Amino acid sequence: MKHHMYFSKQDPNYSTLKEIFNFIDSRKSHEIIASFRIKPVKTFVNDLKIWYLSVFFNYELSFVVDELNNNSKLRKLCNIDHVPTVSSIQT
Repeated sequence: MKHHMYFSKQDPNYSTLKEIFNFIDSRKSHEIIASFRIKPVKTFVNDLKIWYLSVFFNYELSFVVDELNNNSKLRKLCNIDHVPTVSSIQT
């Protein structure tokens, strides 16, 4: 059984993750993404954050999506309004 994804402000991973997500959410990052003609940008950014959570903490993508669906605090930390399905992220 896997444990849930909980983050504490005392956890160094939390601050690193917060910095990365702040950069990904920046206007400059959105402009760079749009320059590659990736649309919609917000969907791509959300998918990127979910992929990053999966890789950063070595969780399966499906587990991260389930955790985001079940944990509003985690969605708020990641600044994700809508959690996509696993199949839509993988394409």
